[in-house]
Amino acid sequence: MAGVNSQLLADLHTLRSLVDLPEKWTKNMIHFDINGIPLSYRTEAGRYCVPLAVHAIADGDKPRGRALWNALQGHVHWRHDSLLHWHDHPNTTHRDVMSVIDLAIMFSK
Repeated sequence: MAGVNSQLLADLHTLRSLVDLPEKWTKNMIHFDINGIPLSYRTEAGRYCVPLAVHAIADGDKPRGRALWNALQGHVHWRHDSLLHWHDHPNTTHRDVMSVIDLAIMFSK
């Protein structure tokens, strides 16, 4: 179990580093092909949205991606039914995103 938590903590820190500045973060960037495969992990400008950053970090490892997603989902405002809807909501700010990531890190230690 310690290995799982250490992997999750490392992944959360990687996620944080990918979006730690407002100019490195974006939203509404999920674009999938007809098979449900993301077409891109980041925008032309090198900015990540959290959902695609999670996908990129997991690198095809579904349990790893699910653990990372669930760690974040647990800190999303109750009015939103999913991390994706919360992340892409017009009122969600970079500060909100960083707060959720920081909470996930704190509770994963």
